[in-house]
Amino acid sequence: MTVSDGIANLIISEISTLFGLNDKTTILYERVFITNKKDFRKTKVGMGTLEHEVILFSMGRITYSELRKKPSSIIGKVEINFRVAPGSEVLKGDTTVGF
Repeated sequence: MTVSDGIANLIISEISTLFGLNDKTTILYERVFITNKKDFRKTKVGMGTLEHEVILFSMGRITYSELRKKPSSIIGKVEINFRVAPGSEVLKGDTTVGF
Protein backbone atom coordinates (compact mmCIF):
# COMPACT_ATOMS: atom_id res chain seq x y z
CA MET A 1 0.00 0.00 0.00
CA THR A 2 1.21 3.44 -0.85
CA VAL A 3 0.06 7.06 -0.92
CA SER A 4 0.67 9.79 -3.46
CA ASP A 5 -0.13 13.33 -4.44
CA GLY A 6 -2.77 13.34 -7.15
CA ILE A 7 -6.32 14.08 -8.22
CA ALA A 8 -9.32 12.02 -7.08
CA ASN A 9 -12.73 12.23 -8.71
CA LEU A 10 -15.72 11.03 -6.66
CA ILE A 11 -18.99 10.26 -8.47
CA ILE A 12 -22.26 9.20 -6.82
CA SER A 13 -24.97 8.05 -9.21
CA GLU A 14 -28.31 6.30 -9.10
CA ILE A 15 -29.21 3.33 -11.24
CA SER A 16 -32.79 3.07 -12.48
CA THR A 17 -33.92 -0.15 -14.10
CA LEU A 18 -36.93 -0.81 -16.27
CA PHE A 19 -37.81 -4.44 -15.56
CA GLY A 20 -34.09 -5.30 -15.71
CA LEU A 21 -33.89 -4.40 -19.40
CA ASN A 22 -32.49 -0.89 -19.55
CA ASP A 23 -30.29 0.47 -16.80
CA LYS A 24 -30.18 4.26 -16.69
CA THR A 25 -27.41 5.93 -14.69
CA THR A 26 -27.91 9.49 -13.43
CA ILE A 27 -25.07 11.38 -11.74
CA LEU A 28 -26.24 12.83 -8.44
CA TYR A 29 -22.94 14.17 -7.09
CA GLU A 30 -19.47 14.76 -8.44
CA ARG A 31 -16.46 16.27 -6.72
CA VAL A 32 -12.76 16.54 -7.47
CA PHE A 33 -10.21 16.35 -4.65
CA ILE A 34 -6.61 17.48 -4.97
CA THR A 35 -4.76 15.02 -2.75
CA ASN A 36 -1.49 15.30 -0.90
CA LYS A 37 0.48 12.43 0.64
CA LYS A 38 -0.07 13.88 4.11
CA ASP A 39 -3.88 13.70 3.67
CA PHE A 40 -3.83 9.88 3.81
CA ARG A 41 -3.94 7.97 7.10
CA LYS A 42 -2.82 4.40 7.74
CA THR A 43 -4.95 2.54 10.26
CA LYS A 44 -6.36 -0.87 11.13
CA VAL A 45 -9.98 -1.90 10.61
CA GLY A 46 -11.87 -5.06 11.49
CA MET A 47 -11.59 -7.26 14.53
CA GLY A 48 -9.82 -10.49 15.34
CA THR A 49 -8.82 -12.53 12.30
CA LEU A 50 -10.51 -9.95 10.02
CA GLU A 51 -8.32 -7.10 11.27
CA HIS A 52 -6.16 -5.57 8.53
CA GLU A 53 -4.35 -2.36 7.63
CA VAL A 54 -5.90 0.15 5.25
CA ILE A 55 -5.05 3.60 3.99
CA LEU A 56 -7.88 6.13 4.35
CA PHE A 57 -8.54 9.49 2.72
CA SER A 58 -11.33 11.49 4.34
CA MET A 59 -13.75 13.05 1.87
CA GLY A 60 -16.03 14.37 4.57
CA ARG A 61 -19.74 13.80 4.92
CA ILE A 62 -22.01 14.12 1.90
CA THR A 63 -25.62 14.92 2.76
CA TYR A 64 -28.71 14.42 0.61
CA SER A 65 -29.03 18.22 0.31
CA GLU A 66 -25.72 18.27 -1.59
CA LEU A 67 -27.01 15.92 -4.31
CA ARG A 68 -28.16 17.40 -7.63
CA LYS A 69 -31.53 15.73 -7.11
CA LYS A 70 -33.17 13.41 -4.63
CA PRO A 71 -32.62 9.75 -5.59
CA SER A 72 -35.71 8.14 -7.09
CA SER A 73 -34.10 4.70 -7.05
CA ILE A 74 -32.96 2.66 -4.05
CA ILE A 75 -29.83 1.48 -5.86
CA GLY A 76 -26.79 3.63 -6.51
CA LYS A 77 -23.13 3.46 -7.32
CA VAL A 78 -20.12 5.23 -5.85
CA GLU A 79 -17.07 5.54 -8.08
CA ILE A 80 -13.61 6.86 -7.32
CA ASN A 81 -11.01 7.59 -9.99
CA PHE A 82 -7.48 8.53 -8.94
CA ARG A 83 -4.71 9.88 -11.15
CA VAL A 84 -1.19 10.44 -9.82
CA ALA A 85 -0.04 12.77 -12.62
CA PRO A 86 -1.41 14.09 -15.92
CA GLY A 87 -1.17 11.34 -18.53
CA SER A 88 -0.72 8.59 -15.94
CA GLU A 89 -2.94 5.54 -15.58
CA VAL A 90 -6.27 6.14 -13.84
CA LEU A 91 -6.86 3.89 -10.84
CA LYS A 92 -10.57 3.09 -10.57
CA GLY A 93 -12.86 1.62 -7.95
CA ASP A 94 -16.62 1.39 -7.52
CA THR A 95 -19.24 -0.21 -5.34
CA THR A 96 -23.02 -0.53 -5.29
CA VAL A 97 -24.84 1.30 -2.48
CA GLY A 98 -28.38 1.64 -1.21
CA PHE A 99 -30.09 5.00 -0.63
